[in-house]
Amino acid sequence: MNRDRERAVRAGARPGHAGIRLAVALLAGAWLWVSGTTPAGAIAPPSPGIAPAPAPRAPVVTLDPLQSGIGERVEYTLTVTQGPTDPDDVCEIELELAPGFTDVRGGPAPSGWDLSIRGRKLTWEARARSCLPPGATLILTFTAQSRQGQGAPGYYQHEWRLSTSSGFEIPGYFNFLIGGIVPPPEEPEAADLDLQLVPLAAVVSPGGTFSYLATIANRNWERASDVLMAVSLVPAGLTYLGWHGDEEIAQADDSPPAFAVASLAPGATKMVTLDFAVAADPSAVASPVVLMMTASGATAEG
Repeated sequence: MNRDRERAVRAGARPGHAGIRLAVALLAGAWLWVSGTTPAGAIAPPSPGIAPAPAPRAPVVTLDPLQSGIGERVEYTLTVTQGPTDPDDVCEIELELAPGFTDVRGGPAPSGWDLSIRGRKLTWEARARSCLPPGATLILTFTAQSRQGQGAPGYYQHEWRLSTSSGFEIPGYFNFLIGGIVPPPEEPEAADLDLQLVPLAAVVSPGGTFSYLATIANRNWERASDVLMAVSLVPAGLTYLGWHGDEEIAQADDSPPAFAVASLAPGATKMVTLDFAVAADPSAVASPVVLMMTASGATAEG
């Protein structure tokens, strides 16, 4: 799929719905021990072996300043802060400035990082063993100029993307004001969704298959639109085979799996079952087994 669609699915939104991409997502997960591999002294979860997974925290990305005059050259500071419980190192940082920005120049790259600039896109890439670990902060600087005759004052969008050590991409954007003062674009209100993820067996058997049942519910008094359920983490040793579920559900992506529901009435629920093949070698299967999914959507009138 193309880059725009990939960014939207990984962020938990459908392409063309920028405001939804940053909606707070509900997380569901399931912990299960691989049969025969429970560590000595481990406390197994209560029957049938289900416990909530901890919610991962995305890095905090900020840009300062967030406005300039028309034709003004400004020095910017991009800061990436990893929370102490973030699951992955950040190994690449990409920032693409909005159309109309020219003469982009980078400041000194931090030790262990390389900076490349192609037009409006800046890419900072970590050398070996120099990725940004949990709990650390990286400060990057650059300068850019907005063109004279840019047009009426207004907001423009800078897009950023982080790549982690495990291959995940985390996208986002900044609303940047050029010229006078105008109200920021209105963000769609996030839907109140409840996502439940339940394993359909008490143990994972190497060499077999394993399934999860995902149930999405609209807890709001208003209809939810553009609902997306996306797998954010597939545990090691599990390979996605396919799915089946309610007719209103459509698969939006298969790597990682993501499922779309165009509309969800107040109080309504939809279900989808995800099937996985389990590696024959028990040592290749994560223990405990943790599958994570996120859900996002927007409220809609009517």
